[in-house]
Amino acid sequence: MKEKVYSTIKELSSKFDFKNHNDADKLAASNVADILGIKRNTASRYLNELNKEKKVIKINSRPVVFYSVSSLSKTLNLELFTFKDVDEFLGHVQLIKKENNEENGKSYFNEVIGAKGSLKEQVRQCVSSILYPTNGLPCLISGETGSGKSYLANVMFKEAKALGIIGEEAPFLTLNCAQYADNPELLSALLFGYKKGSFTGADTNSIGLIEKADGGYLFLDEVHRLSGEGQEKLFRFLDEGKYLRVGDNDERSSVVRFIFATSENLEASFLMTFLRRIPIIVKLPNLNERSYNERKALITTFIKDEAIKLNKTINITRNVIDILLNTNFKGNVGELKNLIKILSASALINQGYNNKELEININHIPPKYLDMHIENNFDKALGVSGDLRITDNYEVVYEYDEENLNFTHTRNLIYNMKNNLKQYKLNRKSNESLDEYLHHEINTFIDNILFRTEDVEIDIKRNYINKIIVFISSFLKEKHNIIFDGALIHIISQYIYYRINIEINENELDESLKEIITKFIQSKYSYEYKNSSKLIKLLSTELDLSLTLMDELLITIMYSMFKSKKTNKMPKAIILAHGYSTASSLANVGNRLFEDNIFEAFDMPLDSTTEELVAEIKHYIKSVDTKEGLIIMVDMGSLMEIHNEIRKEVVGPVALINNVSTSMVLNVASELLRDTSIEEILEKIKENTIINYKLFYPENNRKNAIITTCVTGIGTAQKIKELLEEGFKDVQLEIIPYDYKRLKYNGINDECFKVYNIVGIVGTMNPNIEGIKFLFIEEILTEDGIEGLNNIFKNLLNQEQLKVLNDNIVRMFSLNRVINSITILNAENVIKLIEKAILQLENKIDLKISNGTKISLYIHISCMIERMVRQCPIKEYENINDFRKCHEKFLELAKECFSVIERTYNIEIIDSELAYIYDILASKIKKLDI
Repeated sequence: MKEKVYSTIKELSSKFDFKNHNDADKLAASNVADILGIKRNTASRYLNELNKEKKVIKINSRPVVFYSVSSLSKTLNLELFTFKDVDEFLGHVQLIKKENNEENGKSYFNEVIGAKGSLKEQVRQCVSSILYPTNGLPCLISGETGSGKSYLANVMFKEAKALGIIGEEAPFLTLNCAQYADNPELLSALLFGYKKGSFTGADTNSIGLIEKADGGYLFLDEVHRLSGEGQEKLFRFLDEGKYLRVGDNDERSSVVRFIFATSENLEASFLMTFLRRIPIIVKLPNLNERSYNERKALITTFIKDEAIKLNKTINITRNVIDILLNTNFKGNVGELKNLIKILSASALINQGYNNKELEININHIPPKYLDMHIENNFDKALGVSGDLRITDNYEVVYEYDEENLNFTHTRNLIYNMKNNLKQYKLNRKSNESLDEYLHHEINTFIDNILFRTEDVEIDIKRNYINKIIVFISSFLKEKHNIIFDGALIHIISQYIYYRINIEINENELDESLKEIITKFIQSKYSYEYKNSSKLIKLLSTELDLSLTLMDELLITIMYSMFKSKKTNKMPKAIILAHGYSTASSLANVGNRLFEDNIFEAFDMPLDSTTEELVAEIKHYIKSVDTKEGLIIMVDMGSLMEIHNEIRKEVVGPVALINNVSTSMVLNVASELLRDTSIEEILEKIKENTIINYKLFYPENNRKNAIITTCVTGIGTAQKIKELLEEGFKDVQLEIIPYDYKRLKYNGINDECFKVYNIVGIVGTMNPNIEGIKFLFIEEILTEDGIEGLNNIFKNLLNQEQLKVLNDNIVRMFSLNRVINSITILNAENVIKLIEKAILQLENKIDLKISNGTKISLYIHISCMIERMVRQCPIKEYENINDFRKCHEKFLELAKECFSVIERTYNIEIIDSELAYIYDILASKIKKLDI
């Protein structure tokens, strides 16, 4: 209970503002007691114990109130934890803040990167603006978008407050003039305030920003959007500190320090009379004009900020640092900072929240920045000599290689892996840490080879190796159904190309190390090695290579990284792009981030033809199941017309999307893994990106299908499907489990009705699809239900086939059989318990429940019991709070009637599950009103 008291006072404290002294009783022990439903003296006892533990502050006012220390700034090192009243507490807090600000003569300008370099003069100007007596000098900060104008304005405000020039509670207000550029009257009203009745809608007197900012700073951003008239209205205030509210003749005064900001040419955008009243004009350089060390420091700072925010160690490869250092960011520092946030977010999605370390590599860079980097001739740019690491203590470390930086990445890969295996041999690494490190090394290698810029198309040897591996992979797919994805083929090709030129002495691996590698492969990658070894054997033969056990380990891990985990219920997705490895790179980013082989890549070198590409895609389509559909993402419009060649090869819908990008790939992957339909994916991408797309559905020969559905979710629908498959095994028919809510919402416009010829729906609740016959699952157990099935199939089957179907249904479907098929429960026992509960419910609500409805309840409640036993109940029910209010009596009676089931299976049936039971009753009993 003590923890609950502490949690409650923390929540109350986080929402409390001491400016409202009258509400302090919310922090009293009596309020905590009321919230938790305990006695006041019990709450008081626990709160006093927490005060002694220095977790809460005690204020001996009337009533006595408590305040959580965790709600105070972490920089406040309190010495006292008990105070006589609120004023004494607030005074103590203010004193500590003042001491903190004065400590060591701290200056916020010392935190500005470049304060002693390219921004030295700008900092001097800002300090002059702050210190000038009596109320400082107006300051105009000029610079390109993202150059740091708003940041510098904030630093000026903090510095003025730290120096005691403005009060601790002095305001810092901001107005973006661009938002009101077309309405100068509104802008004047916002700045100066207005008098009641001065214009339509002015129902009360209103103070303006100049009055609100009294004693502090007013920051006017994009001030060039202020009209000439608006600039003139500021003249008098800048000169005299006096102003009039709109519609008022009473003169007012205010002491405000102004900071203006603009990204435009000063002479062209401002009245000279306005500029003359601003004695300090600070010109900020763009990011490219900053020194190499300053750009590097900015990158380091932003990465460190992410490490602190995410509470993680961050490793970022030298390739990424090079791109961040040498890209021409049009959005300057702001764009650089946002890109680093994007990189951190992408890495976080890939590696998960639970990992203590976050690795950022080149695969997390959006393609447009890679293209910009290549255009800027990045191999001539200044580079760094090692990876950047932010440690768990938030220290910045550049990890330099001992080897020459031009040493081949492949040799480094093999050398580092060999060393780690030796560490593993000496028991200095666990099985898991070794595997993690090997993945890290391989990912770094992939970073380096996927984005090489040399002219690979004129390298005959490289192209020959690639063609050989493509040939071998096709052979393995046909003969053994072993699939090597396009990006993986490219990576293995590159590895073999570099590996050929490296001598590796097999004797360097002693017998004990070989044994360790063999055991490691067997324990971690036995299945993968079974498939990859076939490729390795054929590679050795076709290319006259002597590949070592180390090579086998590397290629096996690469294969495991690209092996698909996705189900056949997901649409297939491919990426087509011009260039040697553009598609492979994009696919690799998506596949690695989501740890699944979602995308197949088709690179299109400049000398290849569309006909060759189409042939490859057709070959791919024949090897996979496309009944769920196919998404094709292309890099330019010229590839949008290939649908004419491939549509007939695909069973399901085909979507073509142009302007493929990293963000698009990540969005598509995320939605595919959520089982989002192709139509919905297109709509969601369209919201965030300017795209052209085409969507095609099968025109002929649509397969006949039945949908199974359940209001409680896809899991039960899947079980109903498996049950029906036994009875319908002689019928040429697809049985598709489908989400009830999606069917209900989309109706006849749902994608499934365009892909299949839906002849009927079987389930626990009717979604009421116009023109589609529906059959309750329990009705299959009755003569009427069998007749209903006959009506569904009468146009698909002849009389003899219908008789076979009927015989199967009679033989296969009984209540016990249904329950045994769709749950793990003992049907006989659970039926007796449910029967007892339903009988009690009938008596309580004084209504007779029909046999058909009872069968429906038997099936539904059986599934519910299994869910509760497995501890995965359905917690979601639309408007559950409204349901509780409207059907409070039903919930009370149902809990009482089903208590026998709760005791027997040691479960607690939650309200949302009972609500679904009510829905079944309400759909069958028209007079139900409880």
